[in-house]
Amino acid sequence: MNQDPITPSSNPSAAPTPAGSDPSFTPAPSAALASTSATSTSTPAPTTPAPATTPAPSFGASPSPVSPSTKKRPAKALLIAAIAAVVLLGGGAAAYFGVVVPNKPENKLKAAVENLSNQEVFTAKGSMKVEAQGMTVNIAFNMLHVDPANKVALIDLAGTMSGVTVPVEARYVGNNVYVKLGDVGTLKSILTAQMDSPESAALVDQVAAKVSNQWIEIDQTLLNQTADKAKAESGCSSEELMVKSRAASKDLLTLATDDETKAYTITSATPEQVDGVDTTKLELALDKAKLTEFGKKAEELQSIKDLNNCLDGGSNSAEVTADESSDITKFNVWIDGSKHIKRVELATTSGTGDDKATTTLDFTMVADAPTVEKPADAKPVMQLYGELQTMFSGSTQGSSLDALNSSLSL
Repeated sequence: MNQDPITPSSNPSAAPTPAGSDPSFTPAPSAALASTSATSTSTPAPTTPAPATTPAPSFGASPSPVSPSTKKRPAKALLIAAIAAVVLLGGGAAAYFGVVVPNKPENKLKAAVENLSNQEVFTAKGSMKVEAQGMTVNIAFNMLHVDPANKVALIDLAGTMSGVTVPVEARYVGNNVYVKLGDVGTLKSILTAQMDSPESAALVDQVAAKVSNQWIEIDQTLLNQTADKAKAESGCSSEELMVKSRAASKDLLTLATDDETKAYTITSATPEQVDGVDTTKLELALDKAKLTEFGKKAEELQSIKDLNNCLDGGSNSAEVTADESSDITKFNVWIDGSKHIKRVELATTSGTGDDKATTTLDFTMVADAPTVEKPADAKPVMQLYGELQTMFSGSTQGSSLDALNSSLSL
C-alpha cells in the first residue's frame, strides 16, 4: 500500500533528506506524525494529513558537508561577462571621445585656431616672397614678437631685391619706436637709377653715412601727433583700433573653423617634425565659392562693423571678400601635441597676365620670447632730420627733402 509521502521514518534522527530538497535546510516533523510512527506496526488508517509547514531554515552548521550550488555559476559568469563588456565598451567610448575625437584632424585644427585667437603673446620667424612684373622681393623675418600687455614689440628682418639686401630692425619700448637700417649704401645702384640727377650718387653716400646702422628714436610725442591725426580722420585712437582689430580677428578665426561656414577641407594629415617638435601637418584645400560666402557672413559680424567704423569712417576697409582673380594655391598648417599652431605655409596668386603676382608666406612659431630693450645711443628723428636739412641746404636735392618733410608732416 502507498504510504503517506510526508510520513517520516520511525527513526526521525536518521531520516534521509528528501530528494530535491535544499540540503542547507532540515525539515522539522510534527509531534502527531512522530507519535503515530512510534505506536503503529501496521499500515495506519488513512488520516487527513496535517497542513504542511514551511521548513524552518537552519542557520547553524549543517550536519553534513554542503557543496556549492552549481546552478549559481552560470549567473555569476554572465554577471562578470556583463561587467567586463561594460568596462570595455565604456573604456572604448571614453578613449574614442577623449582621445580619438579631439585628435581628429578637423578638431585639432579647430582647437589650434581657438588657442591662437586667445594667444596674448605672438613670437615667430619666417619668410615672405613676392614675385611680380619680373621682379622678386624676399623678406626674411629673423624675429617677429608682439606683447601688448607689456607694451613691447620687435621686428627684425632683412629685405632682398635685385640681389641687394638691407637689414631692418624696429622696436617698440616705453611708448617709443626705435628703427635701425643696415648699410643703406648697398641700395646705391637702385636709388640712383630712380633719381634722375648727377648728384644722386653723392646724395646716397651722404645719407648712408648718417643713417646706416644708426638707431633712430621716434618718441611718443610724434607718435601721438600721428595718432591724433588718424583719430581725427577715423574717429578711433590707436589703442581703440588695436582692441577692435583683435576682437575682429578672434571672431574671424572662430567663424573660419565653424562647421557651417568653413571654406576648407583637409586633404592630408601626416606626422612631421618642425624644429625638433613632433607635429601633424594638415594640407588644406579652399573652396572659392564657400570663401565668398564666408566673406559675406564675416561682414555681418559686429566686431567687423566696429572695426570698419574705425577705418575710413565706416567704409568697407575691413571687408572680407574673395577676389575672382586671386587663388590660394597652397595652405598648410602644422599643429603640435598641445594643439597649438607651430607653422603656417601659404601661397597665393593674384592678377592676370603681366599684372600677375605670386606671394608665399612661411612662418614658424617660436617658444622663447626675446628680450626687448631700449637701444643705446639712439638718435632722435628730429635731430637726424635737422642734420640732413643742414647737409642739403643749398643743394639741388633740397626740394627732395622738402617733399619728404611734407609727406611725413614733421
